[in-house]
Amino acid sequence: MKFVIQGRGWGKTKLLVELACANRPSVIVTFNEAERKRVMNMVNKKIGNEFMQVNVLNIQDRLPGGEGASLYGTRGPVYVDNADYILELLIGRDVDTATFTAESE
Repeated sequence: MKFVIQGRGWGKTKLLVELACANRPSVIVTFNEAERKRVMNMVNKKIGNEFMQVNVLNIQDRLPGGEGASLYGTRGPVYVDNADYILELLIGRDVDTATFTAESE
């Protein structure tokens, strides 16, 4: 797992879209429907009519009552936009501190 850590407005989502478009088919997970639409628009501008090769999903649709949290049936690498929001959404509380395991190179 790779991490992109930047301040608000520094192009994290743009980079994510570029990676997803370069590694098609792929999946981008967003934290709500408004963000899904914004990211889908960015994908559309980047690759035009090939946008179907990048599946942009709203995690809230995948929670209980939605389609389920699994991304079963999707293909390609998974890119997560605003992972901090998604983690808090899944837990149902603000997260004070989180740890991540670094990959060995």
